[in-house]
Amino acid sequence: MVTWLEPFGIAVLWLVAFLRVPRSIRHRRQRGITGVCFAIALTMTIYRQPVLDLLMAVIPSGRAIDLVRHVLSISAGAFVLHVILAATGRARHLGLLVGTTALVVAVLLVLDATAPAHARSGITVPQMPMVYWVLFFGFKLVANSLCAYLCWRRQAEAEDRSVRTGLAVFTLGMLSCDVLWVVHLVYAAVRDPDLLPLISPLMGVQALLVAVAAGLPLVAGVRRFLDDHRAHRRLRPLWLTLVTALPHVRADSPHSRLTTFVSPRAMALVLYRVLIEVRDAILALRDHVPADVAQRVVEQVDGLDVPDADRDAFVMALWLDAALEARRQGHGAREGHSTVSSLGGASPEEELDFLLRVAEARDSPLTAATRPPTPEPRP
Repeated sequence: MVTWLEPFGIAVLWLVAFLRVPRSIRHRRQRGITGVCFAIALTMTIYRQPVLDLLMAVIPSGRAIDLVRHVLSISAGAFVLHVILAATGRARHLGLLVGTTALVVAVLLVLDATAPAHARSGITVPQMPMVYWVLFFGFKLVANSLCAYLCWRRQAEAEDRSVRTGLAVFTLGMLSCDVLWVVHLVYAAVRDPDLLPLISPLMGVQALLVAVAAGLPLVAGVRRFLDDHRAHRRLRPLWLTLVTALPHVRADSPHSRLTTFVSPRAMALVLYRVLIEVRDAILALRDHVPADVAQRVVEQVDGLDVPDADRDAFVMALWLDAALEARRQGHGAREGHSTVSSLGGASPEEELDFLLRVAEARDSPLTAATRPPTPEPRP
């Protein structure tokens, strides 16, 4: 059997859980699934043999350790079900769930206490009554099946593709866990040792599926982070030109370059700041040139081989060159002669896309030939 799958899956699940923490701090709705990751990872970890050996070295009673693990496992299953119920608008069932969980735990403890003398309370211990395992794994089987059913229904209703994918993968994780509990129940009934090697890989599969489901938003976040980096790199030359000409529009950045490089939130804020400063610079320049400049720029673009989709971006690129040249020559503001009426979009996303195309247009050979020469610096 594949012995590495379980520890690998648990390690990946722990990693995803910790990576989700910053996102959960900022977004309350993300906290539930992050808690699910931690609950499942913790439950799986305490059943690992190295962890058990460590606990046995500290706590002399193996039976007590087993019972605590069983209680934590039941509680984790109930918590996962609670999160799914709350996410699907069924939080009103919390009282019933808590009461049922407490009753199951109490009955399990009574069954263990009344069983024949035993030093451990594991599934391989023959003194443990079959009803104990039917109740233990039956509760988890029902809880996981409800989670799978609710997630499957929710994914069928979701409009966002990534949400549907995440819910579908999480459903598969819950169903794989159902298989795990069925294997345990069958073993408890027939005591076939050939079933035991199936448990570890099944746990690994479940851990990986839950990690993938919970990690999909992180993948989307990484993609946005990389997109923001690329956008910042492409927009920086235009931004630098504008803030050099109009230094008063530049604000101090609260983030260091290192923070910007490694922090998605810092990168998004820096890109937004750059977008605002470029927009402010354009607005500051718009009254430095006569109104007829816009018409001349349009005529220039009409004479170039420019695709219709990029026409407005080329007009803005040439207008910026004219406005910067007018400011360099000392033309003051001209009240009432605004020559810019649009910045390319009604939302920051549309505006960023437009300004990126403006930056590309300024670097195009088509506009380089019409750009006024850069004056030599004065000695």
